[in-house]
Amino acid sequence: MTTEEAFLYFHICFKLFSFNPIVELSAIFTDNDNKLSRIIIDMITRLHVLLREREREREDKKRADNILDGCRLKWNASYHMSGRRALLQLNETWMDTLGYCIVSSSNHYNYIFRLELFFFIPLKIFIIDWNKISTGMMIFAIVVLQFSMSILIFYSECIKQYESSSDNIDNICRFAFRGDTPMKTLFRNDAKSEQCPFEPPFNFTYTIQDGSCTSRISSVNVCPEYGKYRFRYEACPELPSHEKDELECIAHWNSFGIEFFAVRITNSSITGPNIIFRCLIHQKTTFGGRMGISADSSCNELTDLTNAGTRIEYQQGPFFKSHCHFPTFLRRSYNSSSKHKWISMTTGSVNDFYSDKWIEVINGMNYTISQCLQIQNIGNVYKMIVHKNTQQCTNIYQCIEMKRRHKNIIEITYDKVMRKMPISCKFIKEYSIDTMALVDAKIVRCPLNRQHFIQSCTNSVAQFGCTYDHELIMNLNCSNTSFEKFFCIGHWQENGMQYIVSRRSIDHSELLCHIYSSNANGIIHIVTYRHSSCHAESLQQSQPYHNFTLTKYDSCFPLNGISTKNEIGSSLAAIFILLSFAVIYVF
Repeated sequence: MTTEEAFLYFHICFKLFSFNPIVELSAIFTDNDNKLSRIIIDMITRLHVLLREREREREDKKRADNILDGCRLKWNASYHMSGRRALLQLNETWMDTLGYCIVSSSNHYNYIFRLELFFFIPLKIFIIDWNKISTGMMIFAIVVLQFSMSILIFYSECIKQYESSSDNIDNICRFAFRGDTPMKTLFRNDAKSEQCPFEPPFNFTYTIQDGSCTSRISSVNVCPEYGKYRFRYEACPELPSHEKDELECIAHWNSFGIEFFAVRITNSSITGPNIIFRCLIHQKTTFGGRMGISADSSCNELTDLTNAGTRIEYQQGPFFKSHCHFPTFLRRSYNSSSKHKWISMTTGSVNDFYSDKWIEVINGMNYTISQCLQIQNIGNVYKMIVHKNTQQCTNIYQCIEMKRRHKNIIEITYDKVMRKMPISCKFIKEYSIDTMALVDAKIVRCPLNRQHFIQSCTNSVAQFGCTYDHELIMNLNCSNTSFEKFFCIGHWQENGMQYIVSRRSIDHSELLCHIYSSNANGIIHIVTYRHSSCHAESLQQSQPYHNFTLTKYDSCFPLNGISTKNEIGSSLAAIFILLSFAVIYVF
């Protein structure tokens, strides 16, 4: 008998004759039969289980089709629940541990779920019975207290039965719960950060189960990432160990006039890199406020601030405000869709300059946020003192000098960081130098129109503006079969050297620095660097990407592009048109 025939036989027996073929087959064999009989029984048993699973899948699909319109859940995501290691999965019709939603109230706060249980009871071989597969059903009543995209708080209770949709769901749920029914809190695993109801910086004292720490002042600092703050719990004689947590607000709600919010804690000195969730209760006062943090993610004890696992009393610190504005050529508007961003040639960070903020982003995350405290403008050079929030959630001060090398290029010199604000930035030591270019910079004409040669090659090895006047071509061999092409986006001269910033192609974000120099003997050097600032002193420790020593060059003219010849031609054409109109007007 083939597998298909056995499955068909089993299906007909089960559907038409309402008896169990496994029992029938097991009666044929005895304990003395050969190994083949055991294989056949095992195969049929497996087919039996498979059919029941398929029947269940079909019933589930029918049930889902029937309830999709009447009971559509809004929480299609993965959630963390206290006491459960695996994430809880929810979709439009199903919730782990509760089953399928079969009906909901009109206000979407009361629900009825049905969970069908399938479990396998192992028996000795050949003692085969229909009871090997058993089913059960549990009906749950659910009352939702609070829900949003990030958090779900509810009560659940198993009820005896639910007859039909004509039953009053609100009444069923009202009588299903006792006063001691525990609350369940689910935190969305990928919840987005939001603004917290408090605004650092502020100082605080705290109380935990082991005692109070009121003789030392702890603090809260803002982190560069939106909605993230660092709580630093200082050690004191009563509590000798200090702790720190990085906290993100992910949800907030009000209940009976009390303000609550949910937080995700990362980089904790206690839990390490593991992410944990907590509920907080918050009360504002005249000069600050009080907060209570739940002992775990169940949040059951957080009915009142006095019951919280950790209690904090804080005093509001002075709000930090910018005292000056960043130069206008750097800035983009908060409401602008323009890509007026600056990319670092050394780190690849993307920098947004606003009138009051400078946000540095690395790998899509805010790395630092700087504010201008003092600025001095000397021509195309700006000296300024900035206040920075770092990725480590610390506050530092730094003197910087910013030079506008080209309309598309800026150069920034950083002094060493300081914990206290300096009086002035008259003398800036070159602690580090970076070059930034506009992300959406348009290509420009290269500063030269010439092709360069070396003695061993008849063909040119470097071409500036020969095919197109914005194009720089580096040939990697004498036959010109292997070459790299770059597009100029900015250039300047300093100390007898020509600096050129280019990118590989119009859509490529990698920036390169080319330094063009010549000596008294007519020897020309062209050196190219990647991932480096375009500054001679900074490049001394960098490994060149290309390094050419050239002996002669010839002039060349671009076939197409944005050349001077084209500009002159356009100007002459415009003059000719104006003269034509003048002649017509006279005659």
